[in-house]
Amino acid sequence: MQAPVLLSRIPRVADGRFDLPALLPLMTKSQLGDTPAEGLYVRRDEGDYPVAQAKLVHAEFNQAIEEHWSKRAMCTNALAARA
Repeated sequence: MQAPVLLSRIPRVADGRFDLPALLPLMTKSQLGDTPAEGLYVRRDEGDYPVAQAKLVHAEFNQAIEEHWSKRAMCTNALAARA
C-alpha cells in the first residue's frame, strides 16, 4: 500500500472585489510557513465555476523555472519518493 500524500490547501485570505492597490497589503507573511508570502493567487468565479485566475508575485521573487514548459520534451508527472 502507498503512503498517504500530505498536501496543503491554499489559505483563503479574502473574498470580494479588489483592485490592485487593495490586494498589495494582503501579500505579507505566508500562512504556510515562517517566510514571506511569495504572492497571491486570485480567482474570479461565475456561480460555482472559476472563469479567470492569476498569480501576483513580489518583484523580489526568483522563479526557479528557467525554460517555459512548452519548450521542453513531454514527460510524465510523478510524485517524488519519500527520503
